[in-house]
Amino acid sequence: MASITKSAMKAIKFYKHVVQSVEKFILKCKSDYKIPGLYVIDSIVRQSRHQFGAEKDVFAPRFARNMQNTFANLFKCAPEDKVSFIIKYNLY
Repeated sequence: MASITKSAMKAIKFYKHVVQSVEKFILKCKSDYKIPGLYVIDSIVRQSRHQFGAEKDVFAPRFARNMQNTFANLFKCAPEDKVSFIIKYNLY
């Protein structure tokens, strides 16, 4: 997670591509990796706000644009997978 976040901070000029890559990962990955994908979003946004300040953070607004779709993609999995990751990550 730390290396992904560091890479995202180094690629600040390409933040749109970074955001798109993370969102695409969450869309296409197995259900076991969807919640960790959200943790990656959280880590990138927190580091960006810490490093550049809330007013200069470019990642949070960009992730926010598609957050509804991102969460919808989290729940596009088989019902048995949905139940398992809800229990695994205490999302009830």
